[in-house]
Amino acid sequence: MQPTNFFAGAALGTSDLVVPVPDIASIRLKNAGRVMRGCLEIWTRGGQRYRLYFTREQQPGFEALHAELQANIPHESLRPHNMGMVEGPITPGPEQGSRSHAWPVPQGPLVLRGSGSAYFPQEVVGESFYGAHLSRVAGREEEGERKVFAELRREPSNRHDSNAVQVLIDGGVVGHLPREDAPLYQPELKAVESWGRPAMCRARLWWRRESRREVFASVSLDLARPGELLPIASPDTSVPHVTVPAGRSYQVKVDHSEVLAGLLAQAYVPGKALAYASLHLVERAGPRSTTQIVVVRIGDVEVGGLSKQTSAKLTALLAPLRDAQVKCYAEASLTGNAIAAEVRVYLTMPENLPPEFVRQVQVITSQA
Repeated sequence: MQPTNFFAGAALGTSDLVVPVPDIASIRLKNAGRVMRGCLEIWTRGGQRYRLYFTREQQPGFEALHAELQANIPHESLRPHNMGMVEGPITPGPEQGSRSHAWPVPQGPLVLRGSGSAYFPQEVVGESFYGAHLSRVAGREEEGERKVFAELRREPSNRHDSNAVQVLIDGGVVGHLPREDAPLYQPELKAVESWGRPAMCRARLWWRRESRREVFASVSLDLARPGELLPIASPDTSVPHVTVPAGRSYQVKVDHSEVLAGLLAQAYVPGKALAYASLHLVERAGPRSTTQIVVVRIGDVEVGGLSKQTSAKLTALLAPLRDAQVKCYAEASLTGNAIAAEVRVYLTMPENLPPEFVRQVQVITSQA
């Protein structure tokens, strides 16, 4: 992103600010008032935060910039492992026991994993109690729809429900998670809270003005199911790597059930966990010939492999990445217990990969 001199001069003086769009993790727009200036806040994947201030007269230009950035931030940058999380052991907190999760550096917001669909499935309730703030967030339009980022904040001191979870947009409360859903999200929200980072997610705001002083608004959130918001294992960001866009699920033939049981013991929600698994193309000797199989590892341990047919389809992607010494990761779901467990990886096959991902792979492998 390179704002024009008009934007840069208004916010930062005479020099331009250059932030490449792929480096942006999240953005937030606060509308300008009659007295207070508006602000466009930008968080980068490296943890930096920039603020660009503007007047009411300049707001249309910043709204357009905000909308353009929202539409062009790479989907991968919204995943938790790209929000400053690093692999390695942690000092257990009072609520984490002996877990050894990927530990995020306290910097900027952490964007929770979404549902993976175009819908915003998580309902928000109580918007009617926060009409004044929702009216400010909505702006001057009579009605409309806007995609923004919302913060989820636990409210243990709430006298009506100690599991209550506030939903905030632009720093103000706009509603709560439904009473029946809030307890399910507590373990993962507590973890993010203990790391000292705001828990953010994508949100859809829809509104219609009934009168000059009254606005009817609805908020919904793009959230994965409880237990799948945060990974128990993240990509090793110290080495070159890519993450395959999530697609159809493929079952992993589990060769090491005891390893899988140990990983599930680290789950935030019993019996269910999200992890980023690395995919490795290896040769396995058979009775008559050698076959290439994709081995699946979580952290540094092997949990199993994909079928011969699936492995053959992935060879076109994994072979050049292996030769370039670039790790390849995929989202994986773990379910079960110490008696029986399974793992599935979510993959887009090479022939269906989006053009931007193909270009990323081409650039990385050409530099090897």
